[in-house]
Amino acid sequence: MSHQGYEGWFPECLICGMGNLGGIVCLTADGEVHGLTPIVAGRSGISDLVRDDASHRWKQCLLRDHRVLSDPFAWGSRAYCIGCWDHFTTQGMFPPTTALSRPE
Repeated sequence: MSHQGYEGWFPECLICGMGNLGGIVCLTADGEVHGLTPIVAGRSGISDLVRDDASHRWKQCLLRDHRVLSDPFAWGSRAYCIGCWDHFTTQGMFPPTTALSRPE
Protein backbone atom coordinates (compact mmCIF):
# COMPACT_ATOMS: atom_id res chain seq x y z
CA MET A 1 0.00 0.00 0.00
CA SER A 2 1.37 3.39 -0.95
CA HIS A 3 0.80 6.84 0.50
CA GLN A 4 0.42 10.39 -0.79
CA GLY A 5 4.18 10.89 -1.05
CA TYR A 6 4.41 8.16 -3.69
CA GLU A 7 4.57 9.05 -7.38
CA GLY A 8 1.36 7.98 -9.01
CA TRP A 9 -0.78 8.18 -5.86
CA PHE A 10 -2.59 11.25 -7.16
CA PRO A 11 -4.99 12.11 -8.71
CA GLU A 12 -7.73 11.13 -6.28
CA CYS A 13 -11.18 10.14 -7.51
CA LEU A 14 -13.55 13.10 -7.33
CA ILE A 15 -16.46 10.81 -6.44
CA CYS A 16 -15.17 8.17 -3.98
CA GLY A 17 -11.97 9.88 -2.83
CA MET A 18 -9.69 6.92 -3.52
CA GLY A 19 -6.09 7.55 -4.50
CA ASN A 20 -3.42 5.36 -6.08
CA LEU A 21 -5.74 4.71 -9.03
CA GLY A 22 -4.61 2.34 -11.74
CA GLY A 23 -6.68 3.97 -14.46
CA ILE A 24 -8.25 7.41 -14.63
CA VAL A 25 -10.75 9.39 -16.67
CA CYS A 26 -9.93 13.09 -16.58
CA LEU A 27 -12.41 15.75 -15.50
CA THR A 28 -13.79 17.93 -18.25
CA ALA A 29 -16.17 20.84 -18.04
CA ASP A 30 -17.78 19.57 -21.25
CA GLY A 31 -19.08 16.01 -20.94
CA GLU A 32 -19.36 15.82 -24.71
CA VAL A 33 -15.59 15.29 -24.89
CA HIS A 34 -15.91 11.80 -23.40
CA GLY A 35 -19.53 11.05 -24.14
CA LEU A 36 -21.04 8.33 -22.00
CA THR A 37 -18.28 5.86 -22.84
CA PRO A 38 -17.68 3.24 -20.14
CA ILE A 39 -14.26 1.63 -19.76
CA VAL A 40 -15.09 -1.81 -21.13
CA ALA A 41 -13.35 -5.16 -20.87
CA GLY A 42 -10.66 -5.51 -23.48
CA ARG A 43 -9.65 -1.87 -23.20
CA SER A 44 -6.60 -1.10 -21.10
CA GLY A 45 -7.65 -0.12 -17.60
CA ILE A 46 -4.21 1.20 -16.65
CA SER A 47 -3.17 4.81 -17.17
CA ASP A 48 0.40 5.44 -18.26
CA LEU A 49 2.50 7.27 -15.65
CA VAL A 50 4.97 9.58 -17.37
CA ARG A 51 7.58 12.08 -16.23
CA ASP A 52 8.18 15.29 -18.17
CA ASP A 53 11.37 17.33 -18.62
CA ALA A 54 10.64 19.32 -15.44
CA SER A 55 10.40 16.03 -13.45
CA HIS A 56 6.63 16.31 -12.94
CA ARG A 57 4.67 13.07 -13.08
CA TRP A 58 1.42 12.72 -15.02
CA LYS A 59 -1.24 10.01 -15.53
CA GLN A 60 -2.88 9.60 -18.91
CA CYS A 61 -6.67 9.79 -19.25
CA LEU A 62 -8.06 6.55 -20.69
CA LEU A 63 -10.57 8.31 -22.95
CA ARG A 64 -8.73 11.27 -24.45
CA ASP A 65 -5.30 12.73 -25.01
CA HIS A 66 -5.01 14.51 -21.69
CA ARG A 67 -2.73 14.06 -18.68
CA VAL A 68 -3.49 14.73 -15.00
CA LEU A 69 -0.88 15.81 -12.45
CA SER A 70 0.37 12.81 -10.46
CA ASP A 71 3.25 14.28 -8.44
CA PRO A 72 3.70 13.17 -4.82
CA PHE A 73 1.64 15.37 -2.47
CA ALA A 74 -0.29 16.91 -5.42
CA TRP A 75 -3.24 17.95 -3.26
CA GLY A 76 -6.28 18.85 -5.31
CA SER A 77 -5.37 16.73 -8.34
CA ARG A 78 -8.64 14.99 -9.22
CA ALA A 79 -9.99 12.59 -11.84
CA TYR A 80 -12.57 9.79 -11.95
CA CYS A 81 -11.64 6.22 -11.08
CA ILE A 82 -12.81 3.58 -13.53
CA GLY A 83 -15.41 2.20 -11.10
CA CYS A 84 -17.09 5.57 -10.49
CA TRP A 85 -16.92 6.56 -14.16
CA ASP A 86 -18.49 3.26 -15.24
CA HIS A 87 -21.16 3.46 -12.52
CA PHE A 88 -22.46 6.75 -13.87
CA THR A 89 -22.02 6.11 -17.59
CA THR A 90 -23.76 2.71 -17.52
CA GLN A 91 -26.71 4.50 -15.87
CA GLY A 92 -26.77 6.98 -18.77
CA MET A 93 -25.61 9.90 -16.61
CA PHE A 94 -22.53 12.08 -16.54
CA PRO A 95 -20.74 12.06 -13.15
CA PRO A 96 -20.61 15.30 -11.16
CA THR A 97 -17.83 17.71 -12.10
CA THR A 98 -17.47 19.12 -8.58
CA ALA A 99 -16.89 17.35 -5.27
CA LEU A 100 -19.99 15.90 -3.67
CA SER A 101 -20.95 17.28 -0.28
CA ARG A 102 -21.65 14.59 2.26
CA PRO A 103 -24.10 15.01 5.14
CA GLU A 104 -22.53 15.21 8.57
